[in-house]
Amino acid sequence: MSTLVIFDLEATCWDTKDKDENDPEVLKQRQEMEIIEIGAVKIDKKTYEIIDTFQTFVQPVLNPLLTQYCTNLTSIKSSDVNNADLFKEAYPKFIQWANNPSHFIGWGQYDYNQIKQDCERWSLHPFSPGKYLNGKILYKKYTGHKGRGLRKAVRKFNLQFEGTPHRAISDATMTAKVLKCAKEECYKKK
Repeated sequence: MSTLVIFDLEATCWDTKDKDENDPEVLKQRQEMEIIEIGAVKIDKKTYEIIDTFQTFVQPVLNPLLTQYCTNLTSIKSSDVNNADLFKEAYPKFIQWANNPSHFIGWGQYDYNQIKQDCERWSLHPFSPGKYLNGKILYKKYTGHKGRGLRKAVRKFNLQFEGTPHRAISDATMTAKVLKCAKEECYKKK
């Protein structure tokens, strides 16, 4: 069976909404972001049905104490990640679970860029950029609508958000459901 892996990440973060994106502190924080959760669903490439799930917390090392902003956004607490695997252990488990899908899909470019950044930090090899598909672009291809936020896409199809927003496993699951609806809508038009 040919599969796709739709994944989402949560990472260490700070409240930067009132700061200039070129502020040296903001740039440093962006470079120091570390994955704290990997959530993924494996789907059948033809039906887009979910056939398996993967979720793990990841222990950050550069900023081991999560900010209150990060906890408020993601609901992930420092106690959730303190004893989790380091990225160098968690990422290979994720790749082994994925078991060579035809493609990895994330909602936007951020997820691949963060995987690449963390892999570089730990001297690991990220999966090939050629195996990465941007879910927002797929959404636009299927629906003709610009793929903005995942929440807007969920509402477009009148889906109920399952789980907790800004939790990797919940966002990955909802991305799969949105892309399945978008693909089905595309085929109805043909």
